[in-house]
Amino acid sequence: MGRPGARRAICSMVLVSLTVALPASIAHAAPAGNWHVASTLALGTDDTAIACPSTMVCWALEAGQLLSSNDGGATWTNETALVPSDVAALHDIDCPLPVRCYITATGVDGSSVALTESQHTIVEHVVPHAGALVSLSCAQLLRCVATDGKLIWESVNGSGSWTSFTLPTTLSPAPDLACVRGTFVCTLVGDRGETPVVLRTTNSGTTWETGTAPSPTDGLYSVTCPSVTTCFAGGATFSDDAAVIVTTNRGKTWSFASVPSQAYAVRSISCASETACSAIGASPARTPFLFATTDGRHFDAQTLPAVELERPAAIACPSPTRCGAVAGGISFFTDDAGAHWSSAALPAGVEAPQSLSCPTTTECVAVGNDAVARPSALTSADGGATWAVHALPAGTGGLLAVECPTPTACIALATASAPGTNRQRAQALRSTDGGVTWTLGVLADRRGVLTKLTCPSRTTCIASGYDNLSNAKLEVTTDGGRHWSSLAAPDDVFTINAVGCSAVDACIVIGGNPNAAPQAYTTSDLGATFHPHPVPYADAGNVYFNDVGCAGQTCVAVGEYFGSGVIMRSRDAGATWRASRAPDAAQIIDSVSCGSPWRCGAATFDFRQHGGPVVVESTNAGRTWRAFPVPARQETPLDVACHARGCVASDVSSAGNPIIVAGDF
Repeated sequence: MGRPGARRAICSMVLVSLTVALPASIAHAAPAGNWHVASTLALGTDDTAIACPSTMVCWALEAGQLLSSNDGGATWTNETALVPSDVAALHDIDCPLPVRCYITATGVDGSSVALTESQHTIVEHVVPHAGALVSLSCAQLLRCVATDGKLIWESVNGSGSWTSFTLPTTLSPAPDLACVRGTFVCTLVGDRGETPVVLRTTNSGTTWETGTAPSPTDGLYSVTCPSVTTCFAGGATFSDDAAVIVTTNRGKTWSFASVPSQAYAVRSISCASETACSAIGASPARTPFLFATTDGRHFDAQTLPAVELERPAAIACPSPTRCGAVAGGISFFTDDAGAHWSSAALPAGVEAPQSLSCPTTTECVAVGNDAVARPSALTSADGGATWAVHALPAGTGGLLAVECPTPTACIALATASAPGTNRQRAQALRSTDGGVTWTLGVLADRRGVLTKLTCPSRTTCIASGYDNLSNAKLEVTTDGGRHWSSLAAPDDVFTINAVGCSAVDACIVIGGNPNAAPQAYTTSDLGATFHPHPVPYADAGNVYFNDVGCAGQTCVAVGEYFGSGVIMRSRDAGATWRASRAPDAAQIIDSVSCGSPWRCGAATFDFRQHGGPVVVESTNAGRTWRAFPVPARQETPLDVACHARGCVASDVSSAGNPIIVAGDF
């Protein structure tokens, strides 16, 4: 069973206490051939926000999670279980009081919703006809204003109902809104194309006045208003250097504050008073930078812990001495006005797995990374309806492939960077308890990357990839992944595009050289010798194969030819090949899996008008194929894994959720 290639695209070994449950509304079997969402793994992870209504109480949206803190951001509790099951993504949060928070969100059906949190209970209200409400500000306990960039939406009853008002201009992609507590005064900043826009209202959004950002301001991403006269906005100049602009006369004029020279924009800014403010962003190296001022005009750099951020940061300062920030799976906090900052790890939701394997009709294992790039494994005992998440050994890199030849034996491939260099090092992991706990195996040569994996038995696996000079690379294990030995690639093979095995010692490698027709190389002695076989296809020199899957003597290779899907089948373990007609909906076929010698599935995409993600299936050993749409985003599913009765695939919903989709043969 082949795995996706490299073109797509630490923590201790303990069980993470997270089980992702399937909402009751979709927990049902689908008719044969029809694909449905089997489980939603986490909330959408695009937005980061923080609100601190007191020096001790903070709430945050970070990496797909809803978090709370009762100690000013020093420690955090995962509150995501409070979010209703029909919510797909969280966008912004504001808390007018420590006991009341409001959240804007998107439902699984694409609707815009507002959530009210009180005493750790959330009530949900639909905001009819609204787009994604990317920014929210609540000046009073029951009065909130939100925007989707086109309209302003106001609620005067705690988010129970909303009224819309037209903005003078459309702002995109992510405007920011700040209302002064206890007033009807709000300021909105954002971009209209390449033009920065500043808007101000004194009646909660009914009417707006347009201000002018000083030149050469480019993007504006965040705004905060400690009083009706004073506001600060963070963004960048035309040179993409960090900038903060300020007004002290109710928005009539704006000018630049003095900030240290820093590449990349300020992404979030917060003020405890008209003179005490902090602004945060990330450098080109993804390390955080932070500026602070005590006079409202001159910002100085402060030192944050040396970490690498995966996502934009957000900051909140409830007092001149206390600030908290969240960014890319890290929280920062200070209680001495920034003289010292501490950091702590945050929980993060899982993302769509990079690879899956289903050794039985009910048991599946997946590997991937969470929303802040920490590697993890997922296991399901019910065919993908619910999943448990497990940690991997410290030092594990990005996960690329997994294969479970039995319900208990699993092998995974990962890639880590060599310390202090940009060189990549291959990793192989093994599990003997069905993907719950993992250990690192010993590779004969770690240089380079291993991307493809096939395991014909619990003891034997072959992995392929490329070394640091981009030459073809093969590794084999015969002791269940404890130790790996290097294999010589077949003669004249520069790249290995796919690898599969039909028996414990009988395997097939598809590879070749640039501008040459790819060939299938078979071995009956586990790679000691290889025998070439043509893979006949018209104009074969321009065919590219992405994956191969084998079950018994049946092998199926998939790929592309100038934007058309290619499917080749073999009934003799790769010795001879015949072309099968790919459905018109299959343009580029990325991955294939065979759950039996007769039943196979492959992930692809339909680029035609009104097309989308597709899985093609065969129930006659690859001779004919049918295409089935997948209810997911407009991209090819990340991976597909088939068992005797059907397949599961890893994907992302149109609302941004990592999901598992499933279909029966």
